Amino acid sequence: MTPLIIRAHLDGEVSFPGGPPALDALLIWAACALVGRETARPGDADWDDKPTIPLAQSSGIYLASHGYHVPEKAHLRYVNRRFPLDEAQTLGNAKLRVVNIQGGPCKSYRLPSPTAHLEGDLVTWWAIGDGDAVRDLLESCIGYLGKRRATGRGRVRRWEVERCTPWGEGFPVVRDGAPMRPLPTSWPGLRGRLTLRYGVLTPPYWEHTREELLAVPSWPEERPAWDVAREAVA
Repeated sequence: MTPLIIRAHLDGEVSFPGGPPALDALLIWAACALVGRETARPGDADWDDKPTIPLAQSSGIYLASHGYHVPEKAHLRYVNRRFPLDEAQTLGNAKLRVVNIQGGPCKSYRLPSPTAHLEGDLVTWWAIGDGDAVRDLLESCIGYLGKRRATGRGRVRRWEVERCTPWGEGFPVVRDGAPMRPLPTSWPGLRGRLTLRYGVLTPPYWEHTREELLAVPSWPEERPAWDVAREAVA
């Protein structure tokens, strides 16, 4: 296991409404995809048999940061669904009196979908692991990052995995006393004024029933840039 820096070189805009992706979650998903199975969750019968990933662990936590990125230019796009009222009237019979497009299955909607171009088109992670195995997993399975991938957002042009020089105590999950991924507040090396938020400590991060109060990174995220874009539109 060696200190690593991992970079995703992107091709265009991305959508990270829930924050940047975590390297351990990406690798677990890729390892499951390679053997043709769904990602297991803690408590599942096959959780203990989940595919392993080439990252070091400490106290059950993978030694890998969450993705670091700096939004450079934000956009506020929308996901639109307009119910085909004319077709419904054509296909309906004499009993069709009302089509409610304000609610129910026929409801039309217009949902905000924030996106951003990132500085250098880069998302960066730091980790301790097997560089060749990490690269193989990422290149074989992870071609897109973030939301709305089916529309082309977050396409990864290429992956770059290299050895790096650790910055010192806490690498790669604590730097200058600040967390580089969600950590317990008692984690060694954390100091100063910490950003605390309820979150999930280990993958899968979308399982919110396991939330607890954690020290989280305070990096620039997409939401402040989205707010700027929304104000500009308004």
